[in-house]
Order: sequence, then C-alpha cells, then structure tokens
Amino acid sequence: MSYSISNVSDDASKCVSSVRYIYQMDVSINYRKVLLMKYLFISVLISTIASTSVAEPVKPSAKVLAGLGAPVQNNTDKEWGDVSPYTVFISGRVSVPSVSPVQLNVGLNAPYGLEMTALFNIINLPYLALHFDSGVFISTFGKSISVPSVSRNVDIVFGAGIDVKLSKNLWVFGGYKVYMPDPTRIPKNYGVYTFPIYNEALKEGNAYMAIGYEF
Repeated sequence: MSYSISNVSDDASKCVSSVRYIYQMDVSINYRKVLLMKYLFISVLISTIASTSVAEPVKPSAKVLAGLGAPVQNNTDKEWGDVSPYTVFISGRVSVPSVSPVQLNVGLNAPYGLEMTALFNIINLPYLALHFDSGVFISTFGKSISVPSVSRNVDIVFGAGIDVKLSKNLWVFGGYKVYMPDPTRIPKNYGVYTFPIYNEALKEGNAYMAIGYEF
C-alpha cells in the first residue's frame, strides 16, 4: 500500500512540474513576442523621424512675365465705346507648388490699371499648370478694358489659363479673361441696361499670351 501511495505522489509531482514548465515556457514566449513588437514599433518610429528630418525643404516659386492681350471680339457694339485692339501687361506670380495649388498674380495692364488675381490650379505638374482665375481689376488710369463707356473703378475678373515650362527657368503662358463691370454699382446706376452691359463685357473678353522667367 505504501509503495502505491509513493508512486502516486511521484506522478503528481511530475505532473505539477510539467505544468509549471509549460506555463514558464508560455510566459517566456509571450514575453518575447512583446519584446519583438516593442522593437518593431521603435524601429518604425525611428525610421519615420529620420525620413521626416531629411525631407526636402518647401520651395516657393516666383515668376515674372510680360505679354500681350487682345479682345476676342473687338468693338461689337459702338454704343459702349471703342475697345483698344490690344493691351500690354507685366506681372509677377508667386506660389508654393508642394503646399498649395494656388498662384497669386499681381500685374499692371497698360494703359488701364492694376490687376490682382488668384489662379487655382486644377493640373499642377512641374512642367505644366492648368488653372481657373478670379480676382479684381482696378482702373487706376481712368480707363477700363471692357465696355469703356461705362464709368466704374473696379471690374471682377474671371478666366482660365495654361502655363507650360520650356526650360529650367523659361515659361510660356496663355489664357482667356473677362472683365465684368462692378456688380455693386452697375445694376443701381444703369438699371435695364445692366444685361446689355454684361453681355458686351463677355464678348470683349481678352485672350493673352506671355513669356516669363522663374526664379
């Protein structure tokens, strides 16, 4: 009887030892998994920080351009005055292509006035930009580009354009713009003639071509 009890005790002891060993092995494996995940996380974090630190700096773009513009339909209605057959302009554009698709344009249209527009790029590539434009034209010299017989100081500018890079610094530009008389004054001052005025302004929209240099 004592021999049987001793055997049972030994078997129980061996069983407990086996369970303890299996538990210790499981804890060890889980601990290694945790360490491995920790090392992987730290490696990814260090790699991300390193890639961020060596990223290329933000590079702004500045262009100076000069060109000619001309109304697509010149003098369609003599009642609204004689439109100049062409305009000469010089302007500057600034942008940060890697950050924003918007170009800011400020130019002088001779012999008319100052133009300020925002160009919203819908295609923005290193060698090509296609954009819609909106802004204001201020008649600083007392003359208006479209419908010159209608007295006002401000026009709303709408248009579209394309910019093409020819070489490292040389660009060519083309587009179309309309100069709509000040909508805050024309309906009040001209009443029933408002629609014919805006219709004429649309007809006298300007096509333009320019060449420019990028710094």
